Amino acid sequence: MSWSLLIVEDDDDIRDGLASIFAARGLRPYIAGNGAEAVQVATSRAVKPAVILLDLVMPIMDGLEFLTHQAEFPLLAGVPVIVITAQGHLARELPSTVQAVLEKPIPLRQLVTMVQEICSSVVRSGMPAPTVAKGSGGMAALEPAPPAADSPSSDDQD
Repeated sequence: MSWSLLIVEDDDDIRDGLASIFAARGLRPYIAGNGAEAVQVATSRAVKPAVILLDLVMPIMDGLEFLTHQAEFPLLAGVPVIVITAQGHLARELPSTVQAVLEKPIPLRQLVTMVQEICSSVVRSGMPAPTVAKGSGGMAALEPAPPAADSPSSDDQD
């Protein structure tokens, strides 16, 4: 079982950079360029992520709209969210799934620590680790590790 992470960001460089950083730490990153794509990725891959990293300003379905509808999708309902945005003033009265709001440029050390804490809190609560339904092996530690050769992305969907 390995932790999965859903990165919802329309900037290719930020999205791919975050995916690489978390893959190197043993998580399975899934990426989406907007909220609608995030729903499609989670549904088509049967992924219930441990945490969602969410930009607010994106085309098609922005982060605020995604948060409004998050509870409607069983694989995304209740999943903790860390908002990453250059538009911090938009982050008002967010739902309880939002654990933190980080302004860009993203403080990477703080972000990695937050993701680790969220994953650890799931373990402490006695709940099973969120995972990819297709799964592969034991739960990955959040320690630096080489990225998986088959790291999933939105480009290699089934």
